[in-house]
Amino acid sequence: MNKRAFGWLVAIIVVVGIIYAVAKRPAGPAALAGEVTIGAVLPLTGDAAAYGEPLQRSVQLAADEINKTGGVGGKTLKVLFQDGKCAGPEATNAIQQLVNVDQVQFVIGGACSGETLAMAPIVNEKKVVLVSPSATSPDITTKGGDYVFRTSASDAFQGRVAAEYAYRNLEKRKAAVISESTDYAQGLSRVFVRRFGELGGAVAVDEVFNPGETNFQATATKALGAKPDVIYIVPQAPAAGLNILKQLRNQGVTAQLLASETLAGRDTVKENAEVMEGLIATESAADESVPATKAFLDAYTVKYGEAPFPSYQTGAYDITFLARDAYVGGATTGEAIRAWLAGLGDRQGALGTYRFDGNGDPVFATYAILKAEGGAFTKLSTEKIGG
Repeated sequence: MNKRAFGWLVAIIVVVGIIYAVAKRPAGPAALAGEVTIGAVLPLTGDAAAYGEPLQRSVQLAADEINKTGGVGGKTLKVLFQDGKCAGPEATNAIQQLVNVDQVQFVIGGACSGETLAMAPIVNEKKVVLVSPSATSPDITTKGGDYVFRTSASDAFQGRVAAEYAYRNLEKRKAAVISESTDYAQGLSRVFVRRFGELGGAVAVDEVFNPGETNFQATATKALGAKPDVIYIVPQAPAAGLNILKQLRNQGVTAQLLASETLAGRDTVKENAEVMEGLIATESAADESVPATKAFLDAYTVKYGEAPFPSYQTGAYDITFLARDAYVGGATTGEAIRAWLAGLGDRQGALGTYRFDGNGDPVFATYAILKAEGGAFTKLSTEKIGG
């Protein structure tokens, strides 16, 4: 082989090596010219998609607005959505894709506590920030770790509000509790049972059902057999809760029905007016008189033709802007974003005024007490705790 041929061979080998290296380089944000990429893990299929999809729409609405107004320092904000299915194994697969393959540094989610708790060890190990708009299990406070934040308050607050309203406002003294065996539902149930007892009430029945169950005849029979004056229902998603309500109605329930926000959907009550009539539900609330909140609610309603969950969807919307502002402020790694969030102080957004404590939790919570009447919810009161 002459020198010229040898030179060409070397050049070809070098070029091939460069092409191979580029092809194997992870497709993270640094490799996407003109884009800043974040992730989101939400339940997009299954029963929990009833609130996963609205949260996805809220995130996308925020991203669209950000991109119409200059993006992230002139770069397009791109959100990579993964289906966590409101379950630990699926959420684990989803976060591994986002962290290990897509190499994102900021993830919105999960919607469900089980998703969030399953992802927590991974994001802490990889030093990637995870911010949930709606995961409320008290376990997240102690098990979430330094890289997990949330804009929704712990169910240590909501369970307390439900118990106190049942005992003090409704003057109920004997309760039956029916809850699903998920992190979210058990967190609420535990707090309700404890607080109701502290106030002087008695929990006569505490029934737990497994995800996927559809026949609640025996559960309803047992609950009604204790002759409670209030029945607290805590499903993970609306479908199971509606089945429980139907079985209770079929057996002639006269006790006051009380539920968590999974049965507080505006479409849910509209489509199931008869079976939900008289139900009282607690819901994490946003102040709809705040201009930024009203602007979001109006924009969402116009775009999607439905009313949003005020608190959780404003949270998802706000978290997207948190990502933008962190990057614009120079926090582009998970470690830097975590430090930025930890030192944020009071934040003004569609969610209202909020800030994170040392555990990544919001320091206060506001709840609306709603009553189903004629296929719609009427607000009975607003309760604020923390601060």
